[in-house]
Amino acid sequence: MAVGLKTDSLSSPYPHSLSVKVLVVKCTNAYCSISCQANWRSVGIGNIGAGGLTVFWKTENENNKLRLTNPQNKIIKLIVGKELTFGFGAVIADINKMGNGFLVKNCNFSYNRSRGILIKASNGNVIGNTLQENWMSSVLISPEAWWLESGSSDNVEVSNNIILDNKQNKAINITGEGFDGEIAPAGLHKNINITNNQFVNCLFPVIYIASTKDGNITGNKITKPAISNLSVQNSTHTMLINCENIMTK
Repeated sequence: MAVGLKTDSLSSPYPHSLSVKVLVVKCTNAYCSISCQANWRSVGIGNIGAGGLTVFWKTENENNKLRLTNPQNKIIKLIVGKELTFGFGAVIADINKMGNGFLVKNCNFSYNRSRGILIKASNGNVIGNTLQENWMSSVLISPEAWWLESGSSDNVEVSNNIILDNKQNKAINITGEGFDGEIAPAGLHKNINITNNQFVNCLFPVIYIASTKDGNITGNKITKPAISNLSVQNSTHTMLINCENIMTK
């Protein structure tokens, strides 16, 4: 499940999840999407195998050129309040069109080949959900610059969820990287609270937080931690990188 900015087309066949059965979803001013591999086949892009992806990317690039050069495009003049240096390929997101003010409560997101819940919005709550055997992070809070999808998150609560048997480390993952692959400094995300969640048989580090200023990581219970070489190297259940004012207990 993705909470964030609506996009007009699929990014690629492979990174997206298989279809998920949603039991209960309550959302406010949010766009929630569920993507599956079957979608891209249905639009006639091509079969998996030799030539399929070539056709996809060639067609998509041509479509992008047409969209960018459309004479009906609206040009916006941006005035910033302080001196900034925008790098080549910098992306600006409208914070009023990100799906802010969302609620995901009492749902089941399990057995997905990628993320369980993907958040790219602010002022929201993820409460009382069950997530089991997801192959990547069960809860991921991150902009995805590569796909030009939405922005960073402020004021998000992830609490009282049950996460079981996550297949990779970072069952809850708050992060953010630009096109250069570098981890952003503190302040990309603000006021992220991860509290009173239960983790069973998940790889260390169970909670990973980067590029975040302000928040609480408290009251989380971890039982039967899974063991792997990576777990041995990262024996702590919570890892903080480029963070400021994060309370952990």
